[in-house]
Amino acid sequence: RVAVDPDVTPTRAAYALKRDESFSSRYYSVVADVNAALNADQVTSCYAGLRISAGDVDDANNYILIAREKSNTLNRITARAEFNTVVQTAVNFNTADNAVAFKIERYGNVWNVFYSLTQFPNWQWVKLTQFEDANGDMTSTTSIFLYAESGGSADVQTAFVDFDNFKYYIGVGALAQLLGISVL
Repeated sequence: RVAVDPDVTPTRAAYALKRDESFSSRYYSVVADVNAALNADQVTSCYAGLRISAGDVDDANNYILIAREKSNTLNRITARAEFNTVVQTAVNFNTADNAVAFKIERYGNVWNVFYSLTQFPNWQWVKLTQFEDANGDMTSTTSIFLYAESGGSADVQTAFVDFDNFKYYIGVGALAQLLGISVL
């Protein structure tokens, strides 16, 4: 469980659980079931989902995020990215479902972002968007986070998230790279 519970002087806050080892592969996918209990009474949003960041620690200027988002006007799944401080166009899907699943796939500098309104073992993936990191700002080392964020506009603006079935699959590379390797 990941939880963010602002104190009496609320400020925007996030908490994340990081996979203890960073990925060095440029070809992988990450999936997790998410059961989110997010406060929807405030103007600012709360989030719960998967976040992948460049390097060994969270890099606020280079990341991919897919999350359940709620506020008093929003109730959706959102995909966001930023590469070298350049914010990419967010893509959203409106839903009231709180028990969902998320998947992010990396193929070199291309990031495919998916959601499922059913959880393991009945995932039915829907591609929400694709981000292209044309300059390779996400580097070859990335870190994966199970992520919760409170907008922090009130003491009661909580974000509680239960994650389950966290899985990652590491690929060996693109077909062009494999075919270019000589095995003599």
